[in-house]
Amino acid sequence: MGRFFTKKDTMNADLSTNLSFKEARQLMKEYSSLIAVKEKRHFVLNWSATGDQYDVIWKIVEKSIGNYNRRVRGIPIAIGKIQIDSKIFIVEEGRKIHIDAVIPQIIFRPKKGEAYRCEVTSSDKKFYNGFLFNKIAVGLVPKNENTHPDKAGQAKFYFTNIQVKGNICQIRGKMMVDEKAHAVEHSPIGWEEFFTAKVLVETENGDRFNVYRKGDKGPVFYLLHGGGYTGLTWCCFVEELTKQVECQVVAPDLRGHGETKTTDDYNLSVDQQLQDIKNIYDSIFPQKDNFPHCILIGHSMGGALAVHASERELIPNTFALAVIDVVEGTAVAALKQMRTVLMHRPKQFPDESSAIDWACRTGACRNLRQARVSMPSQLRKIQSGETKRNHLGLTWKIDLALTEPHWPTWFEGLSQKFLKCKPTKMLILAHVDRLDKDLTVAQMQGKFHQVVLPNCGHAVHEDAPHEVANLFVSLLNRYKVILQKSRPNKA
Repeated sequence: MGRFFTKKDTMNADLSTNLSFKEARQLMKEYSSLIAVKEKRHFVLNWSATGDQYDVIWKIVEKSIGNYNRRVRGIPIAIGKIQIDSKIFIVEEGRKIHIDAVIPQIIFRPKKGEAYRCEVTSSDKKFYNGFLFNKIAVGLVPKNENTHPDKAGQAKFYFTNIQVKGNICQIRGKMMVDEKAHAVEHSPIGWEEFFTAKVLVETENGDRFNVYRKGDKGPVFYLLHGGGYTGLTWCCFVEELTKQVECQVVAPDLRGHGETKTTDDYNLSVDQQLQDIKNIYDSIFPQKDNFPHCILIGHSMGGALAVHASERELIPNTFALAVIDVVEGTAVAALKQMRTVLMHRPKQFPDESSAIDWACRTGACRNLRQARVSMPSQLRKIQSGETKRNHLGLTWKIDLALTEPHWPTWFEGLSQKFLKCKPTKMLILAHVDRLDKDLTVAQMQGKFHQVVLPNCGHAVHEDAPHEVANLFVSLLNRYKVILQKSRPNKA
């Protein structure tokens, strides 16, 4: 037995979170393969959905975006206002609701040989993955070994075919490239676009640390880079951060890295590096009291050092500690594979543009603008006679394999030390599965703030500088009243 009830309704919101129906209609002017269609569909829902049937239909239709829809022979990229039929039939015996609806959609029907542009999210030597219109999965084959994305995170390609398994699909294509544009887009950028000063801090034993600075008011962001990186790894993050807040930035090249020169560049022990970190800070802020508030941030090796420094209370007036993509359990486990990773990366590059290209192509850095400023700082010129074949070019400034004896000490006991630190704590990860047992339990107890930024590599702050900067803008806003009340008195 069944019965009808009537209720005229329309779902007024666009379903696509990344591309509205109106924006999709505008794109139709540029792409002849985008088509507006109206699909009639019959929905059979469980009786329990009575009263919530509109939300249920909404969720069902939303899942079709970016997937192949055989009924319309295309891939929906945006959904318009769903029209629900005025009659809804309820079958009481089967406890089912029958609803008819009309779904306006903008669908993508690719044409062979037509050119499109997509966002590249990952790559290896033979294949690139990305998204078209923010929703449609794309797999690209380079035309040759010199074919790479021609803009920051973007690639232009010719459509070849579409692979469909069930509703899941992937567009396949061959990449195009503008060689002249590629050369310009992979040229180095100077530090001056991101920082206002580069200073040398000299210690009593003659060590000279290169430090990048920006700003002279507000809280201090003390930034510690990872092994092999330099202070310039923070460039795009600093650019985004200083657009939104007034602050001071201190980003040193740690011992053995960048333009820093020490008497023992390969002594990367915890105690030595902590002494370096304290000496640099004390030299820049020599006052005995009224220290500015400090946010201590570290990535990878620098993240471990930030934890050790915070636990020993080496940096005065530290109110926040942030660690980027380093967790004791996974870091210690990864040490066994680290030497293999180092062995398989290129030993040298013919020029800086080639190094930048390598970083973007392999996913070592997924932000072209950041790679253009940070990669050159990690390299040095090969001296005549240094290689057997006497090839000149560029090689890594620091041979990380020689620092292997210090690796375990960076991470041993790190989780417990992190949890014991007094400042507000934040852990920023590329993948949630990187938490170890101690941190998983502590995170569930709310002992620190955890943020996972997907689609990033190990250097999260390089790949997603805007998102990482926003985390600290929000942090400062949350503690704004406290910081103002406890602001150091002016001398």
